[in-house]
Formats: sequence, C-alpha cells, structure tokens
Amino acid sequence: VSDYQKRINALTSLTEDAQAANDKSTINFLKRYRKEEIVDGTLLQIILDEVRSAKKAGINMQQTDHYLVGVIDRYH
Repeated sequence: VSDYQKRINALTSLTEDAQAANDKSTINFLKRYRKEEIVDGTLLQIILDEVRSAKKAGINMQQTDHYLVGVIDRYH
C-alpha cells in the first residue's frame, strides 16, 4: 500500500512538472497512467479488505483465493 501511495505522489509531482513545462503529451500520458493506478489502488484496497474479512470470519485461504479470483476478474 505504501508503494502505491509513493507512485501516486510521484505521478502527481511529475504531472505538475509537465504542466509547468506546458508539455501536453506528457500531461495526457501521466493523467491516463494515474487513472489506471487509481483503479489498481482501488482493487488493492478491496483485496485487502476481503482478506481481512475472510480471516475474521474464519474462512480458509483456499476459499478466500477462489473468491478473490472472481473479484479480480470483475475489475480486469
């Protein structure tokens, strides 16, 4: 999760630099990439939440893995 936050912060900083340089193609690329990162971050958070919930409920790892494959398939 901390790596994800570092990537988002770096993308924000790079986008600001590109805006200061008025580099429209780089700005567009970074914005598209940031959107993808946000989707991945959302999926990461969902996976973490589901694993925590499964652990609290006493669900075994195999069942949790099977369920998570379905979650991931819905997002990708």
